[in-house]
Amino acid sequence: MLDFGKHIKELLLLNDCVILPGLGGFVANYRPAEFDRVRNTASPPSKHILFNRQLVHNDGLLFAHVSKAEGYGYMDVENMARNYLEGIQKDTRKGMKFNIGGLGYFYADSEGQIQFTEEAGNNFLLESYGLPLLQYREFEKKTIPESYRSVGAEINPAVRQARIRRWSYGVAAACLLTAMIIVPIDIPLTDKFQKEQALQTEAETSQAAVTVSQAGIVPGLSATPAIKSFLPDPEYHIVVGSFKDFGNARLLRSDLVDKGFQPRILCTEKGFYRVTAGTYTGEDEAIARLKSVYEHYDEAWVLSN
Repeated sequence: MLDFGKHIKELLLLNDCVILPGLGGFVANYRPAEFDRVRNTASPPSKHILFNRQLVHNDGLLFAHVSKAEGYGYMDVENMARNYLEGIQKDTRKGMKFNIGGLGYFYADSEGQIQFTEEAGNNFLLESYGLPLLQYREFEKKTIPESYRSVGAEINPAVRQARIRRWSYGVAAACLLTAMIIVPIDIPLTDKFQKEQALQTEAETSQAAVTVSQAGIVPGLSATPAIKSFLPDPEYHIVVGSFKDFGNARLLRSDLVDKGFQPRILCTEKGFYRVTAGTYTGEDEAIARLKSVYEHYDEAWVLSN
């Protein structure tokens, strides 16, 4: 028998709804990134699959996809799909589970209604492909005792060098005063002091150059590393309609496809389905495209996230 489950999973990666005619429809449910402070976990944005028994009308999406992928005629695929769906109903009526590997399984509830449970760990959002569930730890900042801070300040290299420099200046000044008193001076005091200062400045400059070289810092450039932003790029959606009923959103999406747009259906946290005529990375591009959308839908507007 033809493996319809494989094709259903392929379609759910690219579509927000896949209908099994006469049985029901798989509907995408989007969730933002979540942080669990109890378990200390962070999960990426996700797209999970729900099952709606009310969506039984054949929109042709599944049959056309299977016909193109497997090389069968549309009517042949329709007959094979009928047997596949009857197999689901037959197994669930017997109290058995009908499993679709990598997606989930069908079962019958206490009232005999077909239900669906998604396989744990699934995420059909292509933008989050390869992003795992992260486990993190929180670190508590500890106060350093005053005695530790004083000792740390004493052994700081910068402080130690400053003290050595002041001590050197004091010794040099004492030696100079002694020489002025005991040894005859052949050059003006001002010139000799300027030479001493020049020699000291040259020594400090050489020491600074060695320190900079050892630290791997290029003179004239900032030592502060560049901070790269990892925030996701914003997206701008042109919204043309918002519905509580998914069937209405699906109809508007089909109308947009016929008019040459690339629509999407976005699910809000309040259970509404927003239909977009296009998604853009730049606000100016979205506003420019909005003018052409007005020709067909005069209540269109731009949504940013």
